[in-house]
Amino acid sequence: MKFRSSSVVILILALFVSLPHFNKASFLFYACSRAAAYDLNINRDFCLTSLQADPKSVSANLTGLLHISINLAIKNTTRTISHIRYLLSNSAYAHLKDDLSFCQDQYSEAIGCLYGAIKQVRLSSNDDHTNVNWIITEAMTSVDACEDESNKSILSKENGNTFELCAIALTFLNNFRKL
Repeated sequence: MKFRSSSVVILILALFVSLPHFNKASFLFYACSRAAAYDLNINRDFCLTSLQADPKSVSANLTGLLHISINLAIKNTTRTISHIRYLLSNSAYAHLKDDLSFCQDQYSEAIGCLYGAIKQVRLSSNDDHTNVNWIITEAMTSVDACEDESNKSILSKENGNTFELCAIALTFLNNFRKL
């Protein structure tokens, strides 16, 4: 009898301690589900998996998720630029030099936009993110231009991931009051 009552107490304490974690995790799930419902370019599982890569996402509010999604887009863009540089240095891809150089320029522009977006999020109020919206859209346009102009198979995954991370950020940004 003593074993059962102490087990019940431990179970109740464990649930009590973990309850805040479940509420925060369910907000992340809710935010990604709403983002995917709002924008067909967003896959809920991609959103969840990407944002969960940052441990802060579990306890983040919508503003935190916005920051995380922009920072993930910056990291992805940085990795893509490194990948493009590798491809440019590899003679096996010499025939794609023009396309890759174009994409490198587009990604350089995109990363500048994304750093600008982070700065603008910090400077603007929650009610006025017009500049941030425009800046992230510019980054998406640059990535999309790379996809349109380049050999689609060589950077399609990188282009798609960066575009989707930006779309997630835009959805969070445009739905501050709706979520």
